[in-house]
This record gives sequence, structure tokens and C-alpha cells, in this order.
Amino acid sequence: MEPLPAETSQLGELRAEYGPNRANAKLFLYFTPIVVLIGLAFLLLGSGSTYLSDRLAFMGAGALILFSGAGLFLAYQGQLRMQVQVYADGFVFTNWRAQHTLLRWQDVVEVYEIINEHRTGSGRSTSWTYTVLALWTAGQAQHGH
Repeated sequence: MEPLPAETSQLGELRAEYGPNRANAKLFLYFTPIVVLIGLAFLLLGSGSTYLSDRLAFMGAGALILFSGAGLFLAYQGQLRMQVQVYADGFVFTNWRAQHTLLRWQDVVEVYEIINEHRTGSGRSTSWTYTVLALWTAGQAQHGH
């Protein structure tokens, strides 16, 4: 992961840090080998087929499924990179590509909060989603690359 932007030191004291959504990351990680095995099975079925049309269909589907497995693994890695550090004078958001966006509180116009409660047979969980609207003028929002 790229280091935080130098401007982060101007945001004051670190107040809170919120890491990645590990529940989503685990789902991606658990489904990746299943999808890869299904893709490999399709490739094996296609290579053993005597008809060209069946071979192409199975091998094409197998290749697409394998690419989907690779996409799930990349999504897993991306989930683990996402985080937010909250400071006295602003925050730094790190996206799935490990790029940082620095935003000062004075630039925030509105904050929306969505609270979702999920009830299952074994319990209840709550998730929070925040949307931050800010003034994006030259020099105020710093993007790390």
C-alpha cells in the first residue's frame, strides 16, 4: 500500500481508524477456489469432448469462469485495502486501488448515513454506510497516486 500523503500530518490528531470490511473480503476469498474449480472442470470436460462445438462451448465457458475466479480474488485484495483514518481536521480515505484521498472537514458540505439492520435465524447485525459530499476545488482535495 502506498504511504499516506504528506499533507496528512496537517490534519491533527488521529481520532479513529476504520479498516476494511473483512466479512465481504472473506466471502470473496471463500468463493474464489470454488469458482476456479468449476472453471477447471469445464475446461476438462471440453478437452475430453469429441465434438468441436461441445469442446469450444465448454472450454469457452471454463475460461470465462476462471476469469471470474481471478476477478473474485482481485476483489478480495481490494476489500483489504479500503480504509478510513479520521483526524481532528479531516480524514483520509484509501480506496481499493490503495490510492488515498485527503479531505478537510471545512470542505464537507453534507454527510448521509444509512443504517441497515440484518436479521437472520442466528442473530442480528448492523452495517453503516456513509456518503460525504464535499467542495472539490483546486488544491483542497489531495489525491495520492
